[in-house]
Amino acid sequence: MRKLNSLMLAVVFALAAAACASGPPKPIKADEMKDPGLGMIYGQIQLPDPEWRMNVVMIKIIGKAYVGRHGEKVHVARDGRFVAVNVKPGKYMMDGFIIGDMRNYLGKSALNYTVEVKPGGVHYIGSYRYVSLKGGSIVRPGSFDLEQNQSKAAHTALLAWVEEATRETKWHSAVKRKLGGLNK
Repeated sequence: MRKLNSLMLAVVFALAAAACASGPPKPIKADEMKDPGLGMIYGQIQLPDPEWRMNVVMIKIIGKAYVGRHGEKVHVARDGRFVAVNVKPGKYMMDGFIIGDMRNYLGKSALNYTVEVKPGGVHYIGSYRYVSLKGGSIVRPGSFDLEQNQSKAAHTALLAWVEEATRETKWHSAVKRKLGGLNK
């Protein structure tokens, strides 16, 4: 009996240690600005369940073919917040995203999720709530919708996250100015 209690106690401690080790997701650290003529895009896809994990957000310049890549380099937080830095000026679209192992492509509707990047600019592509319409399977993908969240509070909270991600980079002052403008 004593050995069983000791074994159970060891299992409980091991599980507790594993839970603590996983902890909160690591904060995102944006890359340093390579050139003042480049820009930044940020946004969020709000997931319906905190257990879901956003792995990839595909941001692509309209009209460019990306061979073997998901598009521009995008830093993605587990909860769906994302930022892409050092993107060339031009018109970009959100082409899709990967949640867990579930690929979600926007197809032609990707043109509804665009932003024009200006040199040195900090650009908001939007905050969207992910709405699952029909579950997918191994054979066929499910369907979903993205509902835009236009609240100033959501934008401000997201930009505060970007401000933290860009600390100690040349992007930081531009992000702080934009955040100050939102707080007025």
